[in-house]
Amino acid sequence: MGEGEQKLYPAVTALTAVNVVIFFAGLIIRPLGDLFYTKGILDSAALFAGGEWYRLITSMFLHADMNHLVSNMLVLFFAGGEVEKRTGTFSFVILYFLTGLCGNLLSVLNSVRLAERHMSLGASGAVFGMLGALALFTFLNRKNLQRGSLMRLGFGIALSLYAGSVTPANDQTAHIGGFISGIIYAAAISLIPGQRSPRDGDRDRTYR
Repeated sequence: MGEGEQKLYPAVTALTAVNVVIFFAGLIIRPLGDLFYTKGILDSAALFAGGEWYRLITSMFLHADMNHLVSNMLVLFFAGGEVEKRTGTFSFVILYFLTGLCGNLLSVLNSVRLAERHMSLGASGAVFGMLGALALFTFLNRKNLQRGSLMRLGFGIALSLYAGSVTPANDQTAHIGGFISGIIYAAAISLIPGQRSPRDGDRDRTYR
């Protein structure tokens, strides 16, 4: 891959594509969109009364509007590669789903504590999980820190916070749960012998 070319990482590329396809499919095919948002959004009442626990996952692939989608996908696509090249593709997929699930579960538990019905959607719990992992990797490699890595981390957090603040259905509790679980997951895999080291020296590894 030539100098200056944007590297594509399989998990990041696939997850970005799935989120974009689902959004536009729902936008263009109205009955499909109604089905997505009726049956897929995270709804604590549907979880507890209807046993629809699958919503903890499906809600991670739904977005309220174009602004919500674009902000999440920009962070996932550009900052996600920094994480995937450190964790590997399989481990990145686990990180994405696990942190998104943790963020959603924390939101639901918080709604139970407040005795309120909770409804939300969006990939930002998983995106913040990815940012949490990137924050830890950046900290571990702080002596060899490259300016680009720090800028991507700062950009990702700022953009995700902005998306959360302008999207009413996007829950900040999910951001917290995702971010903390991302740090924990990254710490765990960093301690496993034989796992990829979170070093900037691994930056030239590419996926085709």
